[in-house]
Amino acid sequence: MPSFLDQIRQRIADAKGTSLVGGRTMTGKEPNEVVINPEIIMRNEQRLQEATYHERVKNHPAVESVDDGGKGDYFVNLKKGWHYDGQRSFGNDSAKEALKVLKHVEQGTLEESANPDRHVLFWGRVNPPHIGHEAAADKVKEEAANQGASHSFVLTRTHKPGSDSKDPLTPEQKLQHAQRAFPDSNVELADAHHPTLLHHLSKLHENGIRHLTLVAGDDRIPEYKKLIEKYNGVGGKGHGYYNFKSVNFVSSGERDPDSEGKGVSGASASAQRKHAQENNLKAFTTNAPSKMKPHHVKELFNAVRQGLGHKLNESANGCPKCGRLVCRVH
Repeated sequence: MPSFLDQIRQRIADAKGTSLVGGRTMTGKEPNEVVINPEIIMRNEQRLQEATYHERVKNHPAVESVDDGGKGDYFVNLKKGWHYDGQRSFGNDSAKEALKVLKHVEQGTLEESANPDRHVLFWGRVNPPHIGHEAAADKVKEEAANQGASHSFVLTRTHKPGSDSKDPLTPEQKLQHAQRAFPDSNVELADAHHPTLLHHLSKLHENGIRHLTLVAGDDRIPEYKKLIEKYNGVGGKGHGYYNFKSVNFVSSGERDPDSEGKGVSGASASAQRKHAQENNLKAFTTNAPSKMKPHHVKELFNAVRQGLGHKLNESANGCPKCGRLVCRVH
């Protein structure tokens, strides 16, 4: 069966051929004359061009898969060990635009990890993102660079709205805000088919990872260590199988319970949720990731409040004179 591209090419050739039958002019008056609307030819030529662009993107050596959902968004997922601008995926309006990105990739902004069997991972709820998570994202990148490894900052899909919720943001909201907060990190959502940490480790092992480094807060490392080592090399479990040759645990920083909600050591998602619950934008902003733009911080604040059951915050507009969320001048 001819390919889709070949079918379009044939339609164009047939249409153009009939327009010159017997050398007649296209008056539409001659017997048996077939009048071809030039718009049909042009539309098919456009389809051919778009399909050709898509084939070129899909067959690019760095491309794992392409998601064209038909909603105006065109997402390209890169293969393991490859990234563009720190991301394993990027979106555009069309395949033509995606090719422009891949052209820049071919000029040197696409990098391949030196040790494809090594991976540095962060796994967490991150609901919402804060400066403590930013420290973890920075540590993940630092470790990955030192090891020549790939890395990922993975968000769980847990979500339960409500006034006392620990997970007020939807998975999609978390991804959007985390990508804004940590623009140089490979931020991704946990695969729906691999929803837990152990499922995800099985996926990494299946993809060829044999040396794992897990970055976590100092207070979380003991429980992660116990869990991961318990099932390393153990088969027959519902989460799948993994058997890493080495598993290392790296702290992203110590927690100080006496400085709850203050600075990196005291930053916590529960404190940020409390600030949102109390409509305290200033305190929320103080512990928001430093790379987030002010209007993105406010969007995050309002999203958390909505997830906690509040209406959109209209009053927290920052300083009435300069518009800053945290003003130390007026």
